[in-house]
Amino acid sequence: MRLLNILVLTLLFSSCGQQKPPESTSQDSKQSAIDTVLSSATNELLNIHDGDFQEIGETGVVMFPLSMPFPERKDGKLSYYKTSDYTHGYWNVLFHNTHTGETWLLSDLRMLISTVTPEVVAVKADIPDTARRHIFYEVKTDDLDKDGELADTDPEYLYMSDMDGSNFRQVSPPGFNLRSWKRFKSSHTLIMLVAKDSNKDGVYDLNDEELIFTVDISQGGPPSEILSGDLKLKIRRLFERDWKK
Repeated sequence: MRLLNILVLTLLFSSCGQQKPPESTSQDSKQSAIDTVLSSATNELLNIHDGDFQEIGETGVVMFPLSMPFPERKDGKLSYYKTSDYTHGYWNVLFHNTHTGETWLLSDLRMLISTVTPEVVAVKADIPDTARRHIFYEVKTDDLDKDGELADTDPEYLYMSDMDGSNFRQVSPPGFNLRSWKRFKSSHTLIMLVAKDSNKDGVYDLNDEELIFTVDISQGGPPSEILSGDLKLKIRRLFERDWKK
């Protein structure tokens, strides 16, 4: 009897050892794929310029400019990141609302931002400049020479958004390189000095014509030149008459 019991137990253990392992389910495969992706992405670090984050006025909204990480130069260009000479620029801006916990990006555009200028929020009710609720950005978005990179030869534009990064839009005229700009709070207008590639050499330099544009940011219309054709002609003639040899 004891011999029979030993034989039965031996056969039972042998049968258990020969069972195939359970097949992986689709959920297991999905988790394995996720683990693989996360493992392969460990070297792709988020580069947030943590020294530059700030609250926008007293809104409770915090702005994090996202910098260009670890530039790789080749022939004067940052070829790996499809840009050049913007090692201190930003490729996007992250916003976070500390009241609601919401977080969002400025835009899905491919862009290089050289400067971000938030306006000071008017806190007191008796301050007349109630429209002072904007952030201004100097941005490159157009790859005019179609070389796949945003470089110094591509024009820089003035963009603006609301204080929370919403309503992001271009303010300066397309195809013209922004030289300088100022905001005049009493009239809610912007004055922009821009350059036109008038000699078509693909470079914006001192040999190109400069134009003055204005825009009313309270109305949201397109920019317009402040000089008429007749006034431009008069200015040229006076300069040639009095100063040009």
